[in-house]
Amino acid sequence: MTFKAACSLFALFATQFLSAEVIADYSADFSLKKLKPGWAYQWNPENVNIDQQDQYIDLEVVKNYYAVDADYPPSKKQNKDAPHPDGKWLTARRNSVSCGYGTIESQDQLNHYVILSYTVQPGEAGSGRIINSEVLRKNETGSNEIRIYVNDRLIGTDILKGVGKQAFNVELGLLEVSDTVYLALGPNGKRAGAVNITFQIDTE
Repeated sequence: MTFKAACSLFALFATQFLSAEVIADYSADFSLKKLKPGWAYQWNPENVNIDQQDQYIDLEVVKNYYAVDADYPPSKKQNKDAPHPDGKWLTARRNSVSCGYGTIESQDQLNHYVILSYTVQPGEAGSGRIINSEVLRKNETGSNEIRIYVNDRLIGTDILKGVGKQAFNVELGLLEVSDTVYLALGPNGKRAGAVNITFQIDTE
């Protein structure tokens, strides 16, 4: 299943969610001071595969964004002793994200993703979906991979190439309290530039 296919079906099931409630909005909920309940901004560190959700590590605040290590912010002059070189350029901002190094460049031969996750809070359970989503790539070179999970269940993946916008609206199935939706944006083998991103999660 790819998100391109899911998007083409969006109009067919949209009318079924007229009473749905938005429970998470990445851009609107983004905060550097105190995370809104349910949200986490993370990455898969060295020797951790993307499907090992219990080993993700939280990102740290650096000025007006999140990065892998606040003591070693992204920089061309970053100290060679920085503990996480595979996440050197990985960041999460209100409207954009940048992934880490991929299998071709990373020291552990893994793709390193910026991971935006939301855990369903009391009163929010129901049939869920991602809506009003958009990824905007500005670089012709390279490509990104997007992966969506509910807990450890993979919902779908897609490869993003070239310059332009792409949606990833998709049904998530029944979401119970404490279920976590993970959106991971990473390299497709080799690190690509930052992308603009926005999405909401709703339930009915």
